[in-house]
Amino acid sequence: MGKFVVEKVEGGYVFRLLSGAAKVICTSIVYTKLVGCLKAIDSIRKGARRIDDRTEIPVRRRAMICRKASKTPESKFEVVADKNGGFKFRFVAEYGQVIVASHTYLSKSDCLRGIAIVKQNATSAVIQTPD
Repeated sequence: MGKFVVEKVEGGYVFRLLSGAAKVICTSIVYTKLVGCLKAIDSIRKGARRIDDRTEIPVRRRAMICRKASKTPESKFEVVADKNGGFKFRFVAEYGQVIVASHTYLSKSDCLRGIAIVKQNATSAVIQTPD
C-alpha cells in the first residue's frame, strides 16, 4: 500500500506519493499552506479519467492548446516528452494547475505504467504529515 508523505520545506509544504516499496512515484509543487497541500492530495485521490498525450503535439501548437479554456474543467494526467528523450507525466487539477510531476521515464509505456501506479496507490494511501 502506498502513502503520501507531506514534508515542510522552504516556502511551505510538498507531498510525495510513495509506492508500497517506498519508491517515490511523483512529487507535488510547493504549497504555502498545509491545507492546500491536503486539498491537492484529495484531488489526486479523486483521480482523473483522461490521459492527455502531449508527446506528439509540436511545441507551438501545444502552447495554443494550453491557452484554450476548457468548457467543462476536469482533472487529467498529461504525458510529455522531456528534452533528453525521456517521458514524464504530470497531474493537472480541474482548475488547470499542474500539481504533481513524475521523474523521467525512459519509455512512454513505462510512463503510462507510472500513471497506473498512481491511480492504484492514491485511493488507499495513508497521509503522513509533519509533526
